[in-house]
Amino acid sequence: MKLKITAQNILELKVPRDPQIHPNSSRVVFEVSEPDFEDSRIVSRLWIANTSECKPRQITFSYEGEHSARWSPDGNWLAFLSERPDQTDISDTDDEEERLDQIWLMPLDGGEAFALTDVKEGIEHYEWSPDSQSIVFLTREKRTEPFENIYSSEQKRKVDPIVEHGDKRRKQLWEVVVDDKKCTLIFSGDFGIEEFALSPNGQRIAYITNYSGEANDYHLTDIFVLDLNGDSEPTKVVQRKGSKRDAKWSADGSQISFVGGRNIEHSFSQECLFVAPSIGGEIINLSDSIDFDIDDYYWQSDGTIICSAIERTNTPLYRFSSGTWGQITTDSSIVVSSFHADKAGNVVAVIENGAEFPELLWLTASGERNPITEFSNDFREKVEVPRQDVVSWESDFGTIEGVLTWPNDADLTDKFPLVVQVHGGPKGRSSNTLRSYHMHAVWAARGYMVFRPNFRGSEGYGNAFATSNFRDLGGGDYRDIMAGIDHLIDQGYIDPTQLAIMGGSYGGYMTNWAISQTDRFKAAISLFGIFHLTTDFSNSDIPRFEHEYLGAYYWEDLEAY
Repeated sequence: MKLKITAQNILELKVPRDPQIHPNSSRVVFEVSEPDFEDSRIVSRLWIANTSECKPRQITFSYEGEHSARWSPDGNWLAFLSERPDQTDISDTDDEEERLDQIWLMPLDGGEAFALTDVKEGIEHYEWSPDSQSIVFLTREKRTEPFENIYSSEQKRKVDPIVEHGDKRRKQLWEVVVDDKKCTLIFSGDFGIEEFALSPNGQRIAYITNYSGEANDYHLTDIFVLDLNGDSEPTKVVQRKGSKRDAKWSADGSQISFVGGRNIEHSFSQECLFVAPSIGGEIINLSDSIDFDIDDYYWQSDGTIICSAIERTNTPLYRFSSGTWGQITTDSSIVVSSFHADKAGNVVAVIENGAEFPELLWLTASGERNPITEFSNDFREKVEVPRQDVVSWESDFGTIEGVLTWPNDADLTDKFPLVVQVHGGPKGRSSNTLRSYHMHAVWAARGYMVFRPNFRGSEGYGNAFATSNFRDLGGGDYRDIMAGIDHLIDQGYIDPTQLAIMGGSYGGYMTNWAISQTDRFKAAISLFGIFHLTTDFSNSDIPRFEHEYLGAYYWEDLEAY
């Protein structure tokens, strides 16, 4: 007899993520996250496997863990980030000293990994130079000596309050040479640089900044290009307002792409893929004809783009070529949580769905599909996996979808207690997977029917759907959820006297809202939920949320709040 799913055995699953294909496409490196129950943490370490066989092996083992592994372009080195101490440096033994991520290198032909950097402020992001001779990295400028003395004293005394704006420092780009570890400052930027991309020839750097580094200024991002051979200031190459992320160069360096909202005034609008000339010029929305949101993407050498698409309850892979979009993955239900594509069109992807836990698969350009990991096989043999369906119903907005997870050994003649799990955002979504923040499979194993609705405002259903709850938080989206509950009751599955609702963040807001509108729910769990939009505006580090969704400040339109 199989066991029922528990929170612990879901956490015990090995979960692959961030795969990276070797330049010759012969192998892949990836992270695997696992729990450390004794110290109450999740730690990731690196694994490697040949792309032609399912024989992965672990290659890093430190307590601190490793992440963000990247192959050198010549394939001779594997770089990664870790907070682990440098065992070759006898001075690096102070357990009281704060350790931050450094770049480590591991030779492909064997040998111990070694620390390439010793940057006190830690590494935030890095990229290999095209010739594999150096690495460019992003860090914060050092504190001045008086401030460093104060900071060190507080650390030793374990004084740890966070002072708003108390430690603002500019971001800097540095280059470190592999042979001698020599670091050279390339550029001192502003406070808001969060990511950068090195051009294919290594002569230019594109970076995204919101200038201030403040979370509330997410909508003020711009893309600049820095010419490493010139003395001129960086040039703003994208003349478009609104949020932007994930800037990348085309293979020939002529274009820069990025992901941003379809509507510049709403960061919660459909996430689209844009391209612009790398010297500045007309911006083209490649997503103009599609309804799904862009998640991640990679350029290929022939100018095509492979991307993962947030589409309804699934996340398939698409290819954009010659002005048209075509789906790569043909599975009717698939969620790609992480993937990498090489220049030749081969793809390695972490895939899961409503019946399978995440595994890493190799998808060749010719259509072959080979498993690389089979971490969940033993789990599936021992544990009973619940039935899960995508369901739809009609609301006053139109057709709404959600995910329904059945109790173990469900007898369709029974009526079940229902737990409604509301996602956050509100521009988030519930995907058709067995894993979720609210651990819905665990509730199902305890005899509950679990309902996760994708109410209006959710992502993956087009721009009109995503922006439909503007100035209507708790209005139409609440009606969508209640209509879904009534639909399930009408199907005869649910005991209408045993309803519960729960959620975190905006899901917590909706939980709080729901129990103020109806007494149909007999239990409610609000996880860090907003209970008053005015006080949330006053206390949140992102008060722009209310202004964006309600279209005004509370002193301008209190009724909306």
